Amino acid sequence: MLKTNRTSINPDLTSSPFLLSLMIEVYTKDGVIPRKRAELYAKQVEAIVSRCIARRIDDGLNCKDFPNYFDDEKLEEKEAAYMLAVEYLEALAFVCQLRLQKRDFTLDECEQDVLALWKHDKAALESARELLFGAPIVGLLSSTGDKSFRFSHLTLQEYLAAKCAVRVYSCDLQQLLALLQPFHARWTREVAQFVACMLSAETFTSFCQLVLESDDTTGAQCEMLLDLLKERGSSEQVENMICSKLQEI
Repeated sequence: MLKTNRTSINPDLTSSPFLLSLMIEVYTKDGVIPRKRAELYAKQVEAIVSRCIARRIDDGLNCKDFPNYFDDEKLEEKEAAYMLAVEYLEALAFVCQLRLQKRDFTLDECEQDVLALWKHDKAALESARELLFGAPIVGLLSSTGDKSFRFSHLTLQEYLAAKCAVRVYSCDLQQLLALLQPFHARWTREVAQFVACMLSAETFTSFCQLVLESDDTTGAQCEMLLDLLKERGSSEQVENMICSKLQEI
């Protein structure tokens, strides 16, 4: 049977100075060392967006209506503001990464594609923009001039795009698979790696089955799944599926 290491830290975490600095920050705060990039970026997004929202509220932003955007009567204002802001960032990253396939963007050129992914009304979208793009803009983004912006790191854009892909398309795995093909392409490779870490065990197994069914008898999809397992961690069921497919080929 194929074997992957279930407990080792992703090597990318220890080879990148940027990620190492994030690991130190997370460990200092939580006393835990993240073992997957997705865990590390989740902590980074939470910390930076929360600080941004706290600053906006201290500056007088009224977010008492934000809980109305969600079907949860117990939701507090700050929590609703955070959820709204992150949903917008995810949709924006998805559009930049998988629709436009570019780093630098303007809000106007992304608006229609973002609205297609947006489950709230236009007022909620404008509120999210005010939270994130009011001066100074949220620390996850930087201005490149002429009303253009970009995410501070491409991998951050890829992570947020994956979050949106899982949130919107995990109920339709065929569509999710089509969205991420070809796995080896520049704009889909890292997104697929993050998606592999975000799917539940059952959904990931079903997704892998679809991937294997799409193999063109060269074994290329088997190799891609092995790469996904390196990011996610071992799965005996998926490893057995890959072995059976390779034997069939």
